[in-house]
Amino acid sequence: MCQSIGIRRAQRTAHQRRALCLGGNPLLVGGTRHRCGDPRVSSPAPLYSQAYRRWMMTLLIGVYASSSLDRLILATLAQAMKRDLMITDFKFGLLSGIVFAVLYTLAGIPIGQLADRKRRVPILAIAIAVWSGMTALSALAASYVQLMVVRIGVSLGEAACSPVSYSLLSDQYPSRSRAGAVAILGLGVPLGAMTGAVLGGWASETIGWRYAFVIAGVPGLVLALLVFLTLREPPRGSFDPPAVRDAAAPPFAMVVRRILSKRAYLHLMMVAALCIFCNTALNLFIPSFFVRVHGLGQFEAGKYFGAMIGIGAAIGTTGLGLLIGRIARRDPRWYGWAPGLVMICGVPLYLIAFSTSDFTLCYALLFIATCIGFAFLGPVVGATQNMMEPRMRASGAAILLVAMHLVGGGLGPTFIGWASDVLAARAFGPGYAAACPAGLPPVGAAQALTDACRHASATGLREALMVTVFFFLWGAFHCFVATRTLRDDLIVADAPPSPTHPAIAESA
Repeated sequence: MCQSIGIRRAQRTAHQRRALCLGGNPLLVGGTRHRCGDPRVSSPAPLYSQAYRRWMMTLLIGVYASSSLDRLILATLAQAMKRDLMITDFKFGLLSGIVFAVLYTLAGIPIGQLADRKRRVPILAIAIAVWSGMTALSALAASYVQLMVVRIGVSLGEAACSPVSYSLLSDQYPSRSRAGAVAILGLGVPLGAMTGAVLGGWASETIGWRYAFVIAGVPGLVLALLVFLTLREPPRGSFDPPAVRDAAAPPFAMVVRRILSKRAYLHLMMVAALCIFCNTALNLFIPSFFVRVHGLGQFEAGKYFGAMIGIGAAIGTTGLGLLIGRIARRDPRWYGWAPGLVMICGVPLYLIAFSTSDFTLCYALLFIATCIGFAFLGPVVGATQNMMEPRMRASGAAILLVAMHLVGGGLGPTFIGWASDVLAARAFGPGYAAACPAGLPPVGAAQALTDACRHASATGLREALMVTVFFFLWGAFHCFVATRTLRDDLIVADAPPSPTHPAIAESA
């Protein structure tokens, strides 16, 4: 009885210390002064209410939406920008691919290291302000080179988004819930993409593509202020075993060695890279596919694409992601099995959708395939986060992003843009580049030449989209191979609050 009373008293004292520590000041508890951050004061328990955690999740979804909007708005502005700046499909793919991805991923590694050592909330707020401001400045671009420079600035800001967000979430949710939390966070991607698609399509036909960038960028500055003023820095490793929770941030070389020692992590990196390769490439050019092949207007194409990417990707990232996360609680190998199976199912849907001339059938199949194409995100990111110690997670996420966005997001749009131009030239015959600059018929061209240019451009894009889909099968292969060692590579233990935790035991 006395021991039980002592434990409860120790728990109350520890909770008092933790509550006071939220203010960041030295504590005076029981006649003893303690500094915030003192290991005797720290606790594995979550320090914030459910209401705060919901607010944090809502705000991070908004951050993800802003990041996705700034990137995906290019998809529905493509046709208008091609005319004004004379951009070929290859150059457009390069702009959204390698040009964006190189600095996005390379900057993510030092930012991830910084986030493992310093306060993450200010880092995230500054990053949001940078990418939002540079998005607004895209409106001033008068040439392809100027647009490229501004988009590089956007990529530098967005490099902090995923590593910092994943790290913050991992300190608010136990390992068994992280895949679900990442899946919910992934709602920001379709939300931002849907907004960007509709905004871009509407702006192209009404106020012009330049104003669309201003409208897309300004709200992010408000979001940056909200993040800075309302989010609090959570203690690292709240739900992790003490042995890993209390460890210092390791050097980057140790993080790399840890990842290389986990074969499942390496295969899941390939899964993420190949899925992003396909999704980024397909979604960048599907609005143009609607315009060129099915004859939709830009605003109409934006509305259809916005609904598809918004609702379909939300079902995939959140609905299927949460379902896979729940199944994987029984056997973590489902983190690999389930995404692999759904990717295989998606390939024939894409192929039929791109080959049919019936727009209704095309759209229905693309909607289902989009749900499937985004199902990988929560399981893959959640599983890889569960393989890393708390002070390795932001750096580990940054390395994962190198695979996802340098290999996947960088090469995917570049590949499909190149393939579209090559296949269009094959469909047209000799002299395509001169007769159809940037894939468009010259102003005042004869009707026969106009029809030939449009047919070649539509055929090239259709065939390029169909070729890209087969990379999903490569990703499915790595899903199944990852399951061989996945259970052994996970850090399986959650660390719930316990009366025997050092913070409580020592205060007793």
